[in-house]
Amino acid sequence: MKNIFSKRKVIAIAASVLLSTSQAYAGLIITTGGQAATDGSGLTSSFIDASNKIDPSGGYLIETFDYATRMIGFDSEADVQDKSHNYGGSIFDTCGINSTAAISVTGNIGVKGDGTDDAHGVGAPPGGSNPTIGDKTCFGYTPGPGTGNSVTVDYAGFLGPGVQIDYLGFYWGSIDAYNNFEFFDTVGGTSQVLLGSTLLSESGGTAGSRTSPESNLYVNIAFEDFAFDKFTVTSTGVAGEFDNIVVGLTDRVRQTSIPEPSTITILALGILGLLARKRKGAE
Repeated sequence: MKNIFSKRKVIAIAASVLLSTSQAYAGLIITTGGQAATDGSGLTSSFIDASNKIDPSGGYLIETFDYATRMIGFDSEADVQDKSHNYGGSIFDTCGINSTAAISVTGNIGVKGDGTDDAHGVGAPPGGSNPTIGDKTCFGYTPGPGTGNSVTVDYAGFLGPGVQIDYLGFYWGSIDAYNNFEFFDTVGGTSQVLLGSTLLSESGGTAGSRTSPESNLYVNIAFEDFAFDKFTVTSTGVAGEFDNIVVGLTDRVRQTSIPEPSTITILALGILGLLARKRKGAE
């Protein structure tokens, strides 16, 4: 597999995972880092404007959970603001899920914003009270109140024929070993998983740290020979926090170079714990 970071001072490990059927799925290239968001939300993807205001016609979509940074063209508050997902604590009136209804968000998701609450045992802002990377805007978390422990974002109703997603970036707050992201290709019936424990191991982070730059990371995933249309965030404890979710569609205009993140960690699919497997029931 081509190492697209070969000119940088990093060590890239790439591998394919051979399944029992001898079908191979090529690796993922994962980098940590991004740019400071100018809206006060900590870190965001280097592929978009630092303001988090983007036009989705360019092939990138964003979810910031803030009405102020809804995607350009999404002007109807009724369409982009779902306050039913605001749970407990200190709530901004403008927190909510700012995606079109064609992008389905289900599960036990909480959305809130307080910018100060980095106590343990609660959904805390990514970066907590860290003055450099602290998220002072609205963010999403799971689980919310109740017994559910996952949130699923399904783009299938929004994507056009033959279009999927092969880039995902998100600000992952106070990463714990029990926080996982799983990506589904519902057309091909396959999935891949990014484990919180794997990312912590590679970044040198401390599980659950509210302020450490090694435990509050902007994560970029470039998929090679795999694309998805749905992903699930799972957390078996309190909590899995995330913000500034950016996805890149497969039919977008490609950038000629990859922005330079502040810190880079490249993980290997399979070798370093990134799992690929067939979706259950799919042959």
